[in-house]
Amino acid sequence: MYSKIQTLEDCSPFYIRFTFDKLDSIIQFVISKLYTLKIRHTSTYFHKDFPVEISKEIISLLPDDFKFDFILDRVSIFETPPGGGCGIHKDGKDHRVSFNIPIEIHDTLCTTYWYDNDQFDHFNHNINRLKSYTRNIYPDFNSMNKFTHSKSMVASVGEMILFNTEIFHSWKNESSYSRKILTLRVTNPGFMYFDDAKKILNL
Repeated sequence: MYSKIQTLEDCSPFYIRFTFDKLDSIIQFVISKLYTLKIRHTSTYFHKDFPVEISKEIISLLPDDFKFDFILDRVSIFETPPGGGCGIHKDGKDHRVSFNIPIEIHDTLCTTYWYDNDQFDHFNHNINRLKSYTRNIYPDFNSMNKFTHSKSMVASVGEMILFNTEIFHSWKNESSYSRKILTLRVTNPGFMYFDDAKKILNL
């Protein structure tokens, strides 16, 4: 549909920033539909889902290169308020990769961190396997500095991010503004890894 995807920054295996024509149009459409969101989960950030009909419209705006089947009732906004965040975790029961579009970011004060898995070997028995929402390993995002991160990232509006959710990661918003990120997930999460998506998108 649009011109070839352009890689902005390849920080594999953690993330890849990229862009394409009319990405801004998708962002503006999403902003125009924020009022339709319904809260799915809330803790130190808000997980809000679009109605399926709006989700279909958002997905239809993506370039033809996106040869993925996305979960229609999981086209979501992660909204992190000032002082909010999320502790160290992997996504869901088996989500390996996420497709993220920053929608609202006002500064550089909300940071995402990735960590080597072996740093948490002695924590593995503590992974929360009872709740399907996420695989938590260390929930307190205010004391994450006791761990060494392997990579950090500050997202920006005007890009899309291929995000490796199969590496332990966290984020913290030290801004006085909320941050909103659109997140898309595939229908075969246990079988679609970061490298698979990278190859399909030719990044």
